[in-house]
Amino acid sequence: MPNQKLKKNRLVGGTVFTILSIAIVLFIYYMMGSPKQKVDEGIDENRSVRLKVAYEHADGFMSNYGKAFSLRYPNISFEVVTAAPGENLLSILEPEGAARMLEEEQVDLLWMNAKSYEQASLDGRLAMLDGWMAQDRLDLEGIDSAILTDLRQRSGGHLYGLPLEVDRMALYYNTELFEAYGIPFPTDRMSWEDILQLAARFPATDGEGRPLYGLSVSYPSSPGTLIDLMGRTNQLQMLDPVRKAFTLESASWQHVWELVLDRFKRRTVLWEDQPGRKDLFLQKQVAMTLQSSGFLNRLLQPGTNLAWDVVTEPVHPEFPDISSTFDIPRIVAIRAQSPNQREAWEFLKMLYSKAMLQKQVWTTDLRLLPQKELLLNRVKASGTQANVGVFYTLKPGTPVVDPLDTVSGELKRMVIQLMDEAAAEVMEGTMPLQEALQVLQRKVNEEYARKQR
Repeated sequence: MPNQKLKKNRLVGGTVFTILSIAIVLFIYYMMGSPKQKVDEGIDENRSVRLKVAYEHADGFMSNYGKAFSLRYPNISFEVVTAAPGENLLSILEPEGAARMLEEEQVDLLWMNAKSYEQASLDGRLAMLDGWMAQDRLDLEGIDSAILTDLRQRSGGHLYGLPLEVDRMALYYNTELFEAYGIPFPTDRMSWEDILQLAARFPATDGEGRPLYGLSVSYPSSPGTLIDLMGRTNQLQMLDPVRKAFTLESASWQHVWELVLDRFKRRTVLWEDQPGRKDLFLQKQVAMTLQSSGFLNRLLQPGTNLAWDVVTEPVHPEFPDISSTFDIPRIVAIRAQSPNQREAWEFLKMLYSKAMLQKQVWTTDLRLLPQKELLLNRVKASGTQANVGVFYTLKPGTPVVDPLDTVSGELKRMVIQLMDEAAAEVMEGTMPLQEALQVLQRKVNEEYARKQR
């Protein structure tokens, strides 16, 4: 018995000693400070901080965000860095521009597109946000979880930025034209073939003798644009990622070309590549148009006398719930090496506050926000009965990479232009399709090789 009591005392004593040791270690850890507890400390309002921000326009940043934040934290000011003189204002959202803002300008905060976000997060140049979000219990409940899943998939499973805007296309249609010609309305999740057949049911002219088209697509409404859109939906790649060369002569691509050129020859699809002209959909000369969510701004303008509705973009029959045009054009992130991460994080939190979100949805051009209900309430208040909720119906992301996602915007526009020129030659009968595709592929690869030098 005495031995058992001695063992028990030693056990108790050892346990107490272990607990005390752990307590001492934790106390020392607390006194020295840890990354998590530095996060918990909050903003020191006695310390003056100047946050360096990459944004398209300095006045726009201060008007939209900066002034509101400075009212809450007078000790924090902003330095806004924009694109270089002569550059496109949105160039700072692209990978090259974002890299310059992170490495040369060493900004604390930056806006970037999805491609830039993916590259910078995987390169370790952005601060991980998961810990901040968990600690401060940032309310992301209103965001479609699939959007956050898409962001995490782009960046190795963690969040390094928050989406401020999303985008995708949808098929807008004129309900009066469909009713006038006794043609059934389009429906969600139609294939491209179904939509082209529907477009072909409209006559060549309307009751006033004006040209009438069944379909147009986003600018430029041309064969090249439509072929590119159909290729994305059908998971066809123009650019071979292994060979680093364009492959446009495959049987699958040739089938798309044949289908598209046939519809343009029949004039059931509008060929309109001149900017500045009146939108024929708004003039009631086009029955359906595939446009981004930003087209809502034009339809909701006062005085727009048009009866319209909207359904989802075309889908691949084997992937009926997937959007092939989903994009996140604006993501806000914090530089990983920023010395002002706490202040930058407080700024991000403000962007997701209810007051700021309400301000953005009511005082700026209508954008497809990650928060569905905010957009629906704004559109409903305008009086329209259109089913704009379809912009949130399909899952974001695509099973494959956008065929031209790895090239610059300038090169992509050049490719579309060359495709339009090839289409014109085939439609005019000056060159057979197979030969035109061979010539097109050679030209595009030459331009691509020149851009890579």
